[in-house]
Order: sequence, then structure tokens, then C-alpha cells
Amino acid sequence: LLPKRLLRLDFNNTDQVQLMECAEGQAGRYAALSHCWGNPRDMEQIKTTRRNYKQRLRCILYGDLPKSFQDAVRVCRALGLQHLWIDSLCIVQDDSNDWQHESAKMTDTYENAFITLAATASAGCTEGFTMTHQRPRHFSEFSVYPGPDLVRLRNQPLYRRGWTLQEMALSGRLVHFAHDQLYWFCRSSTQGQYGQNLGTGTALPALNSRPTEQDPTLQDHNLWWDWVEDYSRRQLTRSEDKFPALAGLTKKFQQLTGGHHALGLWMDDIHYGLLWRRARTSKGSQPSAEEADGYSYIPSWSWASIQGPI
Repeated sequence: LLPKRLLRLDFNNTDQVQLMECAEGQAGRYAALSHCWGNPRDMEQIKTTRRNYKQRLRCILYGDLPKSFQDAVRVCRALGLQHLWIDSLCIVQDDSNDWQHESAKMTDTYENAFITLAATASAGCTEGFTMTHQRPRHFSEFSVYPGPDLVRLRNQPLYRRGWTLQEMALSGRLVHFAHDQLYWFCRSSTQGQYGQNLGTGTALPALNSRPTEQDPTLQDHNLWWDWVEDYSRRQLTRSEDKFPALAGLTKKFQQLTGGHHALGLWMDDIHYGLLWRRARTSKGSQPSAEEADGYSYIPSWSWASIQGPI
């Protein structure tokens, strides 16, 4: 099913794209972009707002798009896809009701996407993500997990943004545009651009399948805590996004387990969930006064009440 809005890519007119409203329940193929917003001043130029909404429905000039958005459009056209979802353009950014409604539907947006394009190596929307890679001369004859390819992937900018955890984990098919090469991720395998089989594991805990161990509930909660540990190492521009940026995974996990969620913990796993602590690698940094205000509604027994890795 299509999300509420998409960008329509006209193959006959490559000089522009157009914001379109989709009918409820409408089916079709589209790509979703996972990216770092970067400099707030850059993003001010390209957001959809209530003021420019009608103009976006008429036309968005291709030349006005930042480089990463242009790259996403070009990749979609090369794949024969006529529709693209980009958060800053398909959600009305200064409409709190629209933002809350659409951010709560991230599960559907990324799960239903035909493919997710991950601008993994780009720290901001103006950098672009398609580049020429130099083919390595040889590959090693052995592999370890996580191998050097996955380690390098985890160290790239997209893995430092809080919102992108659920975007990656929920996507059925995902292409990472990394510094060194492209990486293909799906539910069954992970492949490098030059033929490396990186195994069925992923560079983050993902929804590959339901656990099959004797105690599936315990295994499911282990998956949740893998997500939380990864998430706690990422950064958010706004502290009030702590739970919204994880809402898609929370919704999906609730569907898997039928559990009841309480501020980052699960009631049927509460005895274990309360045992979190700061990671030993954490320098014990304290949030700024502004960040502390953002966390003030979160009780101290929740891992979400602190800034930094757990």
C-alpha cells in the first residue's frame, strides 16, 4: 500500500518532480529514502510546509532539490520506479498533527516500500550519495562476523542518526550507498557490490524471522534490547523525538509479541528491562539543559531517561 503522499517522477519530464496525494488503500511500488538531514539551514530550503504545500503539488524543480534527493530521483528512474518517499517532502513539517500521524506510520512506510535507498556515507542532504568506487584487487579467503565490511558500514554517518535505525530494520530490501561500495540487504542475505557474501546477518539487529527457540518470548525481547543498545548510541536533533524515532519498531514488536509497552520497556519483561545500565564505554556525559527538559517526562527507571549508550 502507498503512504499518504509520494513524489511522482515523470519519466518524460526530468526537470521536475511533483508531490502527490495517494488514495487510502491504493497499491503500488515506491522507493523510500533513508538519509541524514545534515545542516538545519540546508533543510529549511527543501521542507514541505503548509505555506508551500499547494506549490509542491504543482511542481518541484529538480534543480532545487539537494544533491542526495537528486541522486535518489536518478536511482529511482534507473530502476523504473515512478514514486519516491522522502520524509522532509512527504510530511508537512510545520503541521504537528500531520507529523505525528505520519511518523507513527513509519512501520508501514518502510515495510511497504519496494526498496529503501540508504544514503549511508552522506552526513547531510547536500552531499549526494552516488559515487564511483574503485574495485579492490583481491578479497580475503576467510570471513569473521562482524567482518571488516560490516564494521566499516557501522561507522558511516547514517548509522549515527537515531531515526534511521527503524528505517533500516523495517525495510524488506535496502541498498546502502557507502564510501567503499554498495551493499544489498534483504531478509535472507547481505551482499557486497563485488560479490562478497556477508552472510544472513545484518549490520544491525533486523526482523529476519520469528525466533524458533524453545522460549520465543525471551528471544523476541533479546531482539528488542539489541535494538535499544544500538539506538542509544545514535544521535537525535531533538530530545523529544526519543520515543517517536523508535515508534515504528515499537509497533512492529508489539505486533510480534502482543506485549504492552511502557516508556521503552515491556510489561511481560519488566524484571529484565529494569536491569539496564550505562555502557562502560560511556563517558557519563550529561544532557544539556535543553536536552534535560526534553527528558523530564521520562522516569529515571527507563533507559530512555539518559543520554548516551546503555
